[in-house]
Amino acid sequence: MLQVGDKAPLFVAPSSEGEVDLGALLRERPVVLYFYPRAMTPGCTKEAVEFNQALPEFVTLGVTVIGTSVDPVVRLQRFRDKYELRFPLVSDHDRAIGEAYRTLKSDLLSTHERDTVLVGTDGTVLLAYRRVSAGGHAATVLTDARRLREEGRI
Repeated sequence: MLQVGDKAPLFVAPSSEGEVDLGALLRERPVVLYFYPRAMTPGCTKEAVEFNQALPEFVTLGVTVIGTSVDPVVRLQRFRDKYELRFPLVSDHDRAIGEAYRTLKSDLLSTHERDTVLVGTDGTVLLAYRRVSAGGHAATVLTDARRLREEGRI
């Protein structure tokens, strides 16, 4: 997993909303990139719904939220539609993003750990969370992002 101060690997990948270009997004605003194992599972659903509920506050802070899993785009679109998620869900079906961010589990399915980074507009990791619990995680990230905003770091 990347650490605070590391440079975040840039990527262009398919998502539930079309192609996502992390480099282009970072030119505009910081990005919360959260990794989760599988769409439609209880923990991943809880986490996604909580990020979705907090999305207006992230937007107010000027922060983009992106979820990332190894699921194919079609499954991510069903997940988005079923839970009315309003942020992109990136497909890391080839696991290249998880490899670059060192967030892949070493299980047979090679899914992602439940990890999150907040990347600043300069491409530097400002916050890093490893193997988090699904419930309450979005609120923790939001609180820490507010603190960074107050400190003038985002």
